Amino acid sequence: MRPSNDEHPETLAAEKKALNAKVEALTAEKKALNAKEEALNAKEEALKDALVACVTKIGGDTGTAQFGIYNGSDTTANALKDALKELKDEKKSLNAQLESLNAQLEEVQKRLTLLAQAPPQV
Repeated sequence: MRPSNDEHPETLAAEKKALNAKVEALTAEKKALNAKEEALNAKEEALKDALVACVTKIGGDTGTAQFGIYNGSDTTANALKDALKELKDEKKSLNAQLESLNAQLEEVQKRLTLLAQAPPQV
């Protein structure tokens, strides 16, 4: 949507200022989500390592344990496997949030581009 010629320059300037503030807020939120994703990735690796160590201790299949797969009866290993599943669900949710945030940023950037292309006001 292109700004119309009859919009006041003050209105366009205020909208541009508000959109720039929104870009800053969305960018900060994206940075926070990316940091959270990094933390979840580190936690996932630690859980996988713990599961492999646990399965090794009980003499299980460490080849599948490194992928978070365990089908035995050891309660500790099962708890680690369950924690990994919950973590993967949390990562899916986080990825959905990031996609939504990226879409919002894209829309705001499009509007800013349109405002920048607005003909000068006389």
